[in-house]
Parts: sequence; structure tokens; C-alpha cells
Amino acid sequence: MRFVIIGGGPGGNTAATYAARHGAEVVMIEKDIVGGAAHLWDCIPSRAMIATGGAMSFLARAEGMGLGDVSPRIDVDNLATRLATIEQRLHRSTTSLLESQNVRLIEGTGSLKGAHQVVADTADGLEEIEADVVVLSTGSRPRIPDWARRRRARSHHPRGLPAR
Repeated sequence: MRFVIIGGGPGGNTAATYAARHGAEVVMIEKDIVGGAAHLWDCIPSRAMIATGGAMSFLARAEGMGLGDVSPRIDVDNLATRLATIEQRLHRSTTSLLESQNVRLIEGTGSLKGAHQVVADTADGLEEIEADVVVLSTGSRPRIPDWARRRRARSHHPRGLPAR
């Protein structure tokens, strides 16, 4: 059984792992980052920064606990390094698991050519892939209400990649 999964976020990774464990030949196509751009570039960094804020709040109350003057401040470079380290560790863990299951990872954009054909658009050109099963796991975009002021999204990724 040949599976092609377009999208390497949490849903695509789960599908790939499940299919590979059950003997399928699996190819995953991802354009941004295996592990999920929203997951690794939005959710995880947000939670890490919330944890940093919690630590700062705790330290701000330290004087009331009998400690000397503790004035926490953000070290932006250190925080950025911490976030990048977390992202790299999770990305590496996910790709290592998939590779250990013989999932073929393709960096590029996938599109359907037919019911059982996918085209991967990569830096090296187009590659057509035959599939018995195609899984679309491309994530989502936020809904912006009509009344909200529309403006162009700015990149928030530390390497300057476009926002999703």
C-alpha cells in the first residue's frame, strides 16, 4: 500500500506513523517544517514565553519571601535561543521518528494530479508520485471576520520566513 501525505504537521505525522507501522510505503510532502509550522512557530513558542512570564512573576514576588532584591528582565537573545532550541529539538525528534519508520520526506509543495497521483514541486523540480491513498493534512488558516481591519501579515518567524 502506497500512502502520500501532503502536510507534515501533527495530523500528517500521526497518519504517516500509523501507516508505516502497518507496512505501508509512506511519502510525506511538507513545504515549511516537519512537525507543523503552526505548532512549532506559534503554539510552542507562545507557551514557552508564557512560562517565562510566569517565572518573572514568581521572581517579582521573591522579596516578599525573604529574598533580596530580584528584578527579572527579559534577555531577548537568550529567549530567542531557548525558543530555537525547543523548535530544533521537536523538529529533529519528529523527523528522526519518521525516518526510522522509512517514511520518505520531501521538502516542497504537493498537489493532486489525479485520484492516485500527486505532484511534488521541489527545489529540484517536479516529481510525480503514484499513491493508493492520498492524505491531505495541510493545516488551516485563521478566520478573519469581515469587520476586522485587514492588513498584511508580517513574518514572526525568527528566520524571516513568511507567516502562515
